[in-house]
Amino acid sequence: MDKAVHAGDFCEIGGKLGTVEDIGLRSLRLRTLDQNLLVVPNSALASMQFQNMKARPKLLISQNFSLRIETRAEQLRCVLDRVQRMLDEHPLVESGSRIRVADVSSAAFNMELWAYIKIGDWAQFTGIRQDVILKIAEIIENAGTRLAAPTRLTYVSTDASDIDKPKSGKAEAA
Repeated sequence: MDKAVHAGDFCEIGGKLGTVEDIGLRSLRLRTLDQNLLVVPNSALASMQFQNMKARPKLLISQNFSLRIETRAEQLRCVLDRVQRMLDEHPLVESGSRIRVADVSSAAFNMELWAYIKIGDWAQFTGIRQDVILKIAEIIENAGTRLAAPTRLTYVSTDASDIDKPKSGKAEAA
């Protein structure tokens, strides 16, 4: 009744993403991403929350990624500066977007990207998001570092010469 959705709109209804094909007197038909046809009775739709993606003026890239722990501080600063510059110069990225180090784990510097894209169309958005992610991958590669894969570091040493004996003795005494 309130015209919140129209045929052709890209929506999330009942946890399923898809394009509205038809709105009838009794039901709404949603063609899901895997090409199934979801039929939602209008009586159920009236009590459900759904998202109409077409009504959005912009969409958010919220992406987390990690750089290897071996990344040097100057490489990390270089990646941050170049990614921020790329975001600031991109014509479809809204100002105020940011890239930050979120935390450091035992095997990686964990980064978070937060950027609004000035496009409401989901298909166009996914292409722009891909372009931004590929540009970040190039920046990381050009900085001489790499993305981190999920790992567990194990240090194996049979040589105790790297242990500072005076400092370890003081620690044991304390």
